Amino acid sequence: MTPLPPKPNPEWLLDIARPLQDKVCGDDPRYLDAFQRIKEESDKLRDVDYAMIMATCRELLAKEAKDLRIAGYYLVAAAYIEGLPGLLDGLKMYRVLLQNFWCDCHPQSASGRRAALNLLANPRLVAFAERSETPVSLEILVNLHQEIDGIHLFLTEKLGEETPRLSRLAPWVEERLRRLKPTTPKGDPPSQATAQQPAPSDTTESTQELNSEHGVEFLTRQIHKYLLNSGDFLRALAYSRALRWGKLALPPHDQGRTRIPAPRASGLTQLENTLTCDSLDQALTCSENLFFEPGFQLLFDLQFHLFQYLEANHQPDLACFVRNALRAPLDRHPELLNLQFDDGRPFAGTECLLWIQQWQTSGVNSPSRGPLNEGPDEISVKTLVDDAMQLAKRKKLPEALQNIQSLPCQTEKQRIQKRLAEARLCLTAGKADMAEVVLADMQQYILAHHLPLWDPALAVAVLQQRLTVLQALEKASPGERKQHLTQQRHELRQLLCKIDVISAAAFI
Repeated sequence: MTPLPPKPNPEWLLDIARPLQDKVCGDDPRYLDAFQRIKEESDKLRDVDYAMIMATCRELLAKEAKDLRIAGYYLVAAAYIEGLPGLLDGLKMYRVLLQNFWCDCHPQSASGRRAALNLLANPRLVAFAERSETPVSLEILVNLHQEIDGIHLFLTEKLGEETPRLSRLAPWVEERLRRLKPTTPKGDPPSQATAQQPAPSDTTESTQELNSEHGVEFLTRQIHKYLLNSGDFLRALAYSRALRWGKLALPPHDQGRTRIPAPRASGLTQLENTLTCDSLDQALTCSENLFFEPGFQLLFDLQFHLFQYLEANHQPDLACFVRNALRAPLDRHPELLNLQFDDGRPFAGTECLLWIQQWQTSGVNSPSRGPLNEGPDEISVKTLVDDAMQLAKRKKLPEALQNIQSLPCQTEKQRIQKRLAEARLCLTAGKADMAEVVLADMQQYILAHHLPLWDPALAVAVLQQRLTVLQALEKASPGERKQHLTQQRHELRQLLCKIDVISAAAFI
């Protein structure tokens, strides 16, 4: 028999949660000799080498593959070797694997995945829990109950009510929880104070759910799911952001790069496909599910795309909430906008960064006014500009630019405003490079025609817009181009200070 493996270090769950280098979840491990060894050993009826299974599973999960079959074998082995504490650690590991790698983990086929999940119903889990040398305390039972509920909740969200469950272990834990609940001794009538209190089962269950961070998360997720399914979208968004951002701290980093694994690349593609439909329910459900996946709470592009969808679909209250909710963590930690995931992907892409900088500098509650909203035709012009913005948000930039170009211009000021509107349409459509070309040309034009002298406010608006674009492009550019953009931004800041130092101080 293999000697007992050393107890895992406190960060072993981080090793399991960290994506592998070449592929997020590695290759299917079923062809590996190590996988065959643990499978054959687990299938034995007696003299099973659980120490070997436990050590090998831990090694495979950390270095070779994220696999539900291996996780199931580990769960049983940990329960045998370490009793209830091992069972609890195994459930935590299983939950981390589900939440971090559900879409990409092995096995990929539906039938293979269901067979792997059926290992959760292994009767050995209860048998090994019964023989554990660790006393069955209320604390460990509550923690087991919360991990089981967390796994069940996740699987139900993904697979529906017919999902495989810990169908033998869950009743065992619940029964022992009931045995440990305080009861009133027989023959002693309850006092008036006791009679006025809620039933012991009610208070105990509430305490069980709220005695740890896992309990708070579990209950909040349940409330969020209920509100989302009930169509109470505003409150659902409030609960999800309170849970994901309420205790958000600035992560440690090395020159802007953190050790946080990047969210799965297919997530935003999935969201963009969902946002093409006209169903608000589907759009919010998709974005909220992604928001709870690892890393997506820091991928601010998710909020940007959701905001654009809500605005385009005439949901101003929800759009305003999404924007204002994001402002709270950014006000606490403005450095978040400069950080990257472990693979170098920024927390905020170029389009998202421009969007954030625009409402941070202009004030989120100020009404948006088109650049040509002046004169007797203000209403019709504003309508035309708004229509163009909606087209740009739907990536229909040529049609949006045609709308703006159809506007009549009677003065030099209106011509400059019209050109500025074209640059903003390019930004809204995600074409920051095009916007920079337009704004660079505008800068030369307004300086040649001495605009800072006869309309400094308009000149500052043009230059501020270009500074915002340069900042965003600088963050996304490598090498020599980044140095060139940095130099341009520095020169532009000096120019802004010369034209209007008060406006420059508020913006820079």
